[in-house]
Amino acid sequence: AASALNVALPPRLAIWSAELADGFGRANLAADGFSPLDLAAIMDIESAGGETLIRDFALPPPTSPYYKAALATGVGFTGDDYGLMQINIRAHPDFFTSHDPFDAMANVREGAKILGQKYRFLSRSGSPIRIKGVLIGGELPDPRPLRGDFARRAAVAAYNAGEGNVLLAVARGLDPGAATYNGTYLSRFD
Repeated sequence: AASALNVALPPRLAIWSAELADGFGRANLAADGFSPLDLAAIMDIESAGGETLIRDFALPPPTSPYYKAALATGVGFTGDDYGLMQINIRAHPDFFTSHDPFDAMANVREGAKILGQKYRFLSRSGSPIRIKGVLIGGELPDPRPLRGDFARRAAVAAYNAGEGNVLLAVARGLDPGAATYNGTYLSRFD
């Protein structure tokens, strides 16, 4: 019998249900109100569960030791972003020194961890911070702490655009999604 997670996932993502469920449990995202389906939606946006990584030039070069693994698993890289959850090497260098970014399970766990960190950052009060030359908590009011579904939406937007860009958008009275690539990143969460 299929699990509820497998039934709910689009077919292209169902093969990753074990990684999603494990990544979800290990990162304790339930306390933040996220589910494996939230991770699946982010994975779908970031890499289409690996399909875009194979289709759109994103495989390692054929001479790379990771090439066959990427073909076999649908996990590749685009620029500075690696794997199913497209973990950014510049933002999360520690992950890359301690994990294989092409390991699907490790990649999903790290994506879940990052999402939780963004949620917790946006859900608590903080010191004034400067973003793109604007002082949040000075020139613009600091919208933190964000709460409930709005905080979860903001965390998902921050997964794409960064916490600072999301705070700047919210401080200006915009939806968190306005900070994301093309402003459409949150469309699957509405």
